[in-house]
Amino acid sequence: MPKLTIDGKQIGSSDIACLVLQKDSFQTRDQIYERHFNARHKVSTMRDHQLKKLWAIQRGNELELPTFKLFWNNLLMEIESTYGELPDLADLSWIQPDFAYVPEYYNKNHKALGMGSSIDFIIKSSKEYEVQVRGQPIKIFPGKNIIEIKTDFYKGGKLKPEWSLQVQHQMICAGVKHGIVVCFASDGDLHLYPMEINEKICKVIMKKCKEFWKMIEDGKRYPPISESQDTSLRTKTLDETILKKTNQDMVQMSEDYLVASVEERKWKKTKDGIKQDIVELLDNLEIDVLTIPDQYQIKSVTTEVPKKKMVETGQMTERHSFTIKEIKDE
Repeated sequence: MPKLTIDGKQIGSSDIACLVLQKDSFQTRDQIYERHFNARHKVSTMRDHQLKKLWAIQRGNELELPTFKLFWNNLLMEIESTYGELPDLADLSWIQPDFAYVPEYYNKNHKALGMGSSIDFIIKSSKEYEVQVRGQPIKIFPGKNIIEIKTDFYKGGKLKPEWSLQVQHQMICAGVKHGIVVCFASDGDLHLYPMEINEKICKVIMKKCKEFWKMIEDGKRYPPISESQDTSLRTKTLDETILKKTNQDMVQMSEDYLVASVEERKWKKTKDGIKQDIVELLDNLEIDVLTIPDQYQIKSVTTEVPKKKMVETGQMTERHSFTIKEIKDE
């Protein structure tokens, strides 16, 4: 979707994840801050040009309309199959907005939020339709339904938190209560994620927007993004004591793992094998985080997390976290 919001005046839907989560797949909150701060002070920047050159963004822009039409045509086929006839244009239609939605159009109290949204597509319906598209249940509600198009060739079309925040932001700006993320993924299929407006999330979004503009006005900066360390983890630094307990070369294993990560497809079996060896090794040593001074930090943690389907089930399931990153002492 072409950018229709105004930098320095409106926080767009693509910006909001950085303000809430500190960063997303493409940028950080500091880069969002710089762009809007520079726009207010009429300072030119190469950041937008650099983003436009990213292949993932180019691909997403070019595939946006074809992906929507693929979804739309399948939606119509399923409606005809389920309800016995195609809806009239007056009953079901779509638009690709050529303007930015702003929340003060729908709520005057939201003017101070400084928000705006370039929405990909909106489906307008006079009635409710409940169908399955590509085997996935969805509803088209009476009124406006936001359609956010994504292409994901890396994560298999799994819903990202930043997408959810983006659609919630769009709902605030457009005064809409329902939306669907339509993702064309690397498996060649459409992955659909219906959403409803979440008041709690919307309050967080609006709070973050107010804080952002206050910081811009005061000339204050965000504190550095820090990755907090869980003090409950069994953390050790590689030393002679640990070396005596194993004949494994942790440095070489870490280097091998990182090389395998760079060429994941080519090295997938190698990477998984090395990972399993390291996981088993740390587990046998009863270590969660192992630091190799001046070289690597290895983290292998299994935690209980809510088991989810489309919604949280209330049950807990195990999730294992494993990372290796290069570190250097200052």
